[in-house]
Amino acid sequence: MLRVIEREAPYAAVELALGPGGAPGERLWALVTQRSVQALAVAPGQPMVASFKAVAVEGRAAAVHTETESSSS
Repeated sequence: MLRVIEREAPYAAVELALGPGGAPGERLWALVTQRSVQALAVAPGQPMVASFKAVAVEGRAAAVHTETESSSS
């Protein structure tokens, strides 16, 4: 873990270096509660494991089927 940036309570921004030994490269930022920072003893130099869930939704117009289109199929 690289650093913790204090934010307006109750949150803190945490910057994680991805890869072995925190090698330079990709970074992951997380907004976590101050309570979690304290409970997990988050501090620079501490090894951390990050897990997250993401959902991507592609916006596009919905197809509209008329009754004549449905009956001709």
